[in-house]
Amino acid sequence: PASGSIAGGEQEAIGVTFCAEDLDPGVYYAALNIGLDIEDQPSIEIPLIMSVESAVGAIGGVVTDAADDEPISGAHVVLEPSGLMRTTDNQGRFEMTDLPVGTYNLSCNITDHLPYLSEDIEVVEDETADGSMAILHAEFNPDQQEIVEEVPSGEQRRVEFNVSNDGNGDLEFSAERRLLGPADADPWDLRQTFNVGDSLQDSRLEGVVFDGDNFFVSGGNRWGREDSTNMIYVLDREGEFVRRFEQAGGAASGMRDLAWDGELIWGSGERNVFGFDREGNLEVTFAGHYVSNQALAWDPDREMLWMAGITTNIAGYTRDGEYQAELDRNGFRIYGLAYWPDDPDGYPLYVYHSPGGDDQVVHKIDPDSNDTLLVVALPADPEGRPAGTCIVNSFDIYSWVMVTLVNNGVADRIDIWQLEARLDWMLLDPLEGVIAAGESGGFTLDLDAEGMPEAAFEGELVFTHNGVGGETVIPITMNVTGVNEPQPPSDFNLLEPADGDTLYAGEVLSFIWEQSVDPDEEDVVGYRLWFGAADDSVETALADTTLDVLPDTLFAEMDRPLEVTWWVQAVSGEDTVECLQRFGCRFFPSHDVGDGEAGLPEEFAIQTICPNPFNAR
Repeated sequence: PASGSIAGGEQEAIGVTFCAEDLDPGVYYAALNIGLDIEDQPSIEIPLIMSVESAVGAIGGVVTDAADDEPISGAHVVLEPSGLMRTTDNQGRFEMTDLPVGTYNLSCNITDHLPYLSEDIEVVEDETADGSMAILHAEFNPDQQEIVEEVPSGEQRRVEFNVSNDGNGDLEFSAERRLLGPADADPWDLRQTFNVGDSLQDSRLEGVVFDGDNFFVSGGNRWGREDSTNMIYVLDREGEFVRRFEQAGGAASGMRDLAWDGELIWGSGERNVFGFDREGNLEVTFAGHYVSNQALAWDPDREMLWMAGITTNIAGYTRDGEYQAELDRNGFRIYGLAYWPDDPDGYPLYVYHSPGGDDQVVHKIDPDSNDTLLVVALPADPEGRPAGTCIVNSFDIYSWVMVTLVNNGVADRIDIWQLEARLDWMLLDPLEGVIAAGESGGFTLDLDAEGMPEAAFEGELVFTHNGVGGETVIPITMNVTGVNEPQPPSDFNLLEPADGDTLYAGEVLSFIWEQSVDPDEEDVVGYRLWFGAADDSVETALADTTLDVLPDTLFAEMDRPLEVTWWVQAVSGEDTVECLQRFGCRFFPSHDVGDGEAGLPEEFAIQTICPNPFNAR
């Protein structure tokens, strides 16, 4: 039938009639398309080939796995270019009959095997050409299933690993870095919304900054007909109220946009600009360029505050209130300013403005050229007019986000918009390539904790390949720790010769001390052995904790006993630690008196001889 329905578990035979009446000899190609009323189900296309008074032949063969020569059943073998398909039986066999003579190719795609395309196959009249094929496969076998590293803040760590291809075909791969959770979002996805107007009982919220732990929101403290003292509200990262304190200044509606420089929060809404700490203590006040400095942003690259009124140009000031620069506002009605130091286009100053009504538009400016680019027109639903804004990477350690405060009467809210996922902390090389059968390829993963907070950063390396499984994921964890201050080597003692020993020239002496250990694994401890006698001293550098030496080589002329002090210093980098106690010993030239003056006594005394030879009694 041309149409119909098939009940579940049932089948229907569809017949196709070929009619060659009035057709010239030759080969005719067509396709039978079967459309389905199932959503997202593509139509089924069946190629049709008819030969009219044309010589025909056939192609047959067996599909096997090249790894073990075992037949593969259920494989789809396609005749190119017509698309005619046959499925292999339990013995891996297939056959295509009544093919017009000519040149063909066969293709075959099997899960976990490499795509196959045959060389030209000639079909001749009344014969069956051999189309047998052995299908190859590739394997993606990394020598690390997971990578976990501790990296001190501000430092880098390189991890090397290998991937072997133990298959019999070439492995083609490509890789991407991926974050976990909500950070794996597209630019300008709305990540989160906090409806704070109702919870704070304030219908005139204006500015917002985030310091890494809390939101600071400026509000006019107005609810219904009540209009009280302007406030700064402190909210946690879930938008819950923590505390509040009074604003500085005398603007009727209080501070509008806010800025955070890492130490102070800045706000205005009048000519004066105020810098205050997170407890509300006023630290800095200076007069700005305009009657009402509505919007503010901190520029860490130039160490400058950018500020503007709704319809004024944008002026730049130092923290001390020194005027630095001015940018054209390009006709924008400015309600908020923000700064993104990592803007990919080099336009880091963001302008949150409205051409009119509830439109919320973001442009960005290059402060060096004053050129502007349109970034985005934010959705108008839910409605509200733009107020203050800021850009931070501390709300979500994996992302840069733009925080906007939308003024909508009693429904004022904070919106969190995704700007960019922070993937720069894990860099992989190479990102694509080919590994030949039986070979392996090397990869380097650079983990960078520069500018990263102390936290566990988690991500994935996702490899898409033509090997078995088609995809391999290697989890990545970078634990960012506090900066490791260099530690000095450990204390140690001298061992031999003991303190106060008597030693003789001509004998090989062993000076031995304990090992000193540096807690910094990368540092190597070396030693300096010192000998001192009177006002003279001599040293020698060593890598070991033992020195065998002849005393004669230490002191050029040793013709009498010598009081010698010896000690050792452990040296690692810029750190030097001396042994806990210096040892002293006495060196004698020799055990024997010997020839010449060597060995003569240094002291003598005359004692009474008994019996007295001069008085025998």
